[in-house]
Amino acid sequence: MTSIPRRAWPLLSLLSITAALRASASVADVDLEAVLDHHAAAHGLPRDEALVDARHVVANLDAFGMTGRLENWSEHPLRSWTRLELGPMVLETGYDGNNGWIRDRNGLVRKAEGLEENGLLLEALVSTGAYVLRRPPIAMRRDLLAVSDSTVSLFVEPLLGEAEILLLDAHSHRLLESRWNSGQFDERTSYTDYDWMSGLLMPRRTLLQMGDQFEFRATLVEFERAEARGADFYRMPDATARNQILLSQATDSGRIPMIGEGHHILLHGSIGEESGNFLLDSGAGSNVIHEGRLEKLGLASLGAVEAMGVAGSQRASFVDIAEVDLLGLRLLQQSWMSLDFSELEFALGHPLLGVLGYDTFFQLITHVHYGERWVRFYDVGQFVAPEDAIPLPLRLDANVPTIEVSIEGIPAWVHVDTGSDNTLDLARPFVELHHLLTDRGQLGESGVAGLGGVGKSQRGSLRDFRMGPFEYDDFTAYFHEAGDGIFENRSVAGILGAGVLADFECWFDYSRHTLWLRSLSDTGR
Repeated sequence: MTSIPRRAWPLLSLLSITAALRASASVADVDLEAVLDHHAAAHGLPRDEALVDARHVVANLDAFGMTGRLENWSEHPLRSWTRLELGPMVLETGYDGNNGWIRDRNGLVRKAEGLEENGLLLEALVSTGAYVLRRPPIAMRRDLLAVSDSTVSLFVEPLLGEAEILLLDAHSHRLLESRWNSGQFDERTSYTDYDWMSGLLMPRRTLLQMGDQFEFRATLVEFERAEARGADFYRMPDATARNQILLSQATDSGRIPMIGEGHHILLHGSIGEESGNFLLDSGAGSNVIHEGRLEKLGLASLGAVEAMGVAGSQRASFVDIAEVDLLGLRLLQQSWMSLDFSELEFALGHPLLGVLGYDTFFQLITHVHYGERWVRFYDVGQFVAPEDAIPLPLRLDANVPTIEVSIEGIPAWVHVDTGSDNTLDLARPFVELHHLLTDRGQLGESGVAGLGGVGKSQRGSLRDFRMGPFEYDDFTAYFHEAGDGIFENRSVAGILGAGVLADFECWFDYSRHTLWLRSLSDTGR
């Protein structure tokens, strides 16, 4: 599933990092500190101490078939706040000098983690000008990569798993492009139409291209330097939301039975007068409705984004839904995504009305009992974890729960996906990095079907797999070698599915950053 890409936020701070350079034939002939000195002098930025005032940016946006507006405030040390209005959506992000946070399109507020937090840190570094300080406020690496008669490229790496590559024009002293791999996309940002504004050189037009999937355009309309707003302005706001959830009981929904057999969690429910099945899918970054049901329900979609699936991407849109009714649970006034579920329905063998993803998991404690085949949703404030449940630390990566595991002794992070019925699908970059197919022995052809088509893999055995205190020997896993979908992700090792989760009674507790597990068998020891 998808959301507004986190790299759109650093892009839209709209403060470029450039350098004044002479043409040179070799990296060894160019001194990095001299490059940064020339940049600071050319753009009015000090290298020895940060600017003390705040910077305020306003830009017009064009993305996903919609138009909108962006506003950004930033100031030393490493504080940044951004509000993005695009079509029906309003998003906010911030970095307060120590932590990043996100308010999503449904008004849900959470702390940013992993690459999301690093992306917001990078935005703060760029928008405050700390990127070029002689002594930046955090540890970071900077170095030259290549030099030609017309361009110079360098990289900067502030805590990021992938370095930011900057391509500079050696004669105009301006940044031409920045390049970064977010784990899911190779992203390229182009900067044009520079102009002096309030003593700083700013690009009026910025274009972000995320792989071959979509483009995000920003046009600067206002820039000012103003009095600093202070630390409180940038801190994470209260977790208020415009949408509501109603439970049938005081503390929970009661037990909601699963439909059918197998590991997929299908629940019966309705939207308006239309009833059908809902897939409970922790791997979905949003709640989603079947595009084919919109006309019958009298609902209109807006915009066009790309949702990443198992073998590629698929077009998605935004839809406002007044009420969704499940047995014991009602969801009111929510923004959902819409997708064509044809391939997903074929893979499941069941018709679908919707998918319950991040927007549902985030606001509740989701209790799944695979053994007795029911689900229960708890009010976050009323939930008390069972004393015999094992807590595993959990973080959110692009709205998907992620836990740390050990794969043949290799520490790794994996998505936890109730929508997958496999055990463990390993992403191609992780397989290649650790040579996991070398001397693997007999492998069988396999595949996983879902959004975007069918992803091909090879089925084999891992010597051992560990998840907290639970250990598996001779563990069946799926090794992905190629593809354009989620198994090209470089930010995680793979996807842990219900083939493992079904050994447990599970509580997904995003509020406490915890996945609680109680073993139902001796399979995981």
